[in-house]
Amino acid sequence: MEIKRGERSKTNRKIASRFVIRTSGKTERVLLVLLLVIGVAHYAGLINRWYWSVFWYDIPLHILGGLWIGLLFFYLFEARFRFLSLGRTLKDYIFLFFLVLGFVSFFGILWEFFEYFGDVFFVKKGYAAILQEGIADTLGDFLNDLLGGFLALNVRFFSKNDHR
Repeated sequence: MEIKRGERSKTNRKIASRFVIRTSGKTERVLLVLLLVIGVAHYAGLINRWYWSVFWYDIPLHILGGLWIGLLFFYLFEARFRFLSLGRTLKDYIFLFFLVLGFVSFFGILWEFFEYFGDVFFVKKGYAAILQEGIADTLGDFLNDLLGGFLALNVRFFSKNDHR
């Protein structure tokens, strides 16, 4: 039995529709805009040397980075892959608290390793200024990442718009 050209494309569309994940696009736009803001601010901080002259400059960037990673968690595991389907109970909040902060922690630690290896391979050779100013700076950055993740959790959990 031979399938005609029109029937084949209809069958292909039917099969493909099972794998297409539909989202409103709002979350993607928020993630993109936030990433652009972080990227532009990071670039401006490097070019103008604000990381070294303005002692607090990296604090809001780490908070925004943690917020972005937390929102990315919800986008990936709730909207995109549909792994999460939780209610609004205290038990769900505590469960999400550990998941989101664990996700943010993972990427925050990766970023701190990136800064450390940047110091090892570029600063010691004189190519760039120091990125890691010690354990207090690293822990402060990590705490700010977690604060951003906590903000993402609360924004998503307590939002009036239920995207689930």
